[in-house]
Amino acid sequence: MLDVEADQTARLAVRSAMTVTATQPFAVDGLDAGQRAAVEGLVGDASTIVIEGAAGAGKTTTLADARAALAEEGRRIVVVTPTLKAAQAATAEVGARAGSAAWLLHQHGWRWDDTGSWTREPSEPAPEAVLRRGDLLLIDEAGILDQDTARGPLAVVDEAGARVALVGDRRQLPAVGRGGVLELAHRWVHPDARVDLEIVHRFVRTVDGATVPDSEYARLSLAMRDGDCSGCAARESNPQPAD
Repeated sequence: MLDVEADQTARLAVRSAMTVTATQPFAVDGLDAGQRAAVEGLVGDASTIVIEGAAGAGKTTTLADARAALAEEGRRIVVVTPTLKAAQAATAEVGARAGSAAWLLHQHGWRWDDTGSWTREPSEPAPEAVLRRGDLLLIDEAGILDQDTARGPLAVVDEAGARVALVGDRRQLPAVGRGGVLELAHRWVHPDARVDLEIVHRFVRTVDGATVPDSEYARLSLAMRDGDCSGCAARESNPQPAD
């Protein structure tokens, strides 16, 4: 257990010492300042990027704009998630095929042995699992990624000279196994490569036949995230999730 955490910490620490070059402002209609900063970080040159925000802050949907910007520069984005269900959701929202972290590990030779540990053997990964220098491996829902599984993707990006982005929220569901991966990344990432999304976009309501943002419910959602449920019972109408 200590070896696994020490390995991840060392890899993240080395990456945090690398220079981060400021990117040009990214102008896309419909993005708030935090989302634009996230896209700029994803298309920049930071070796590690951490994007964190509450549910509904537009973390995953922002990735579609980053994917398009990277494609224009001839760079790939490979998306993995801790679970297959999350991978299916990311595929629909990002517009690029996403797989599970276990799929990526299997492609690169890792196997889960009878003792509950990952081992590695030589393998020939499928083209969609191959990372090259300058590519971006994006781990969505990184808050529920366990440390044993995370060790593999970090090794893959180091071997390929690729970049890695961890997207999630430390205040949502934790990992089933030993967690703390996003916490480690948040602690070690270069300050210029850490983005916090603070505006919730998901909730809407109908007023006079028109759909408008439900800022009050968004405020309550953020309060609950902080452990403050005062005022929640006073909410009478149910919000409609935005498409």
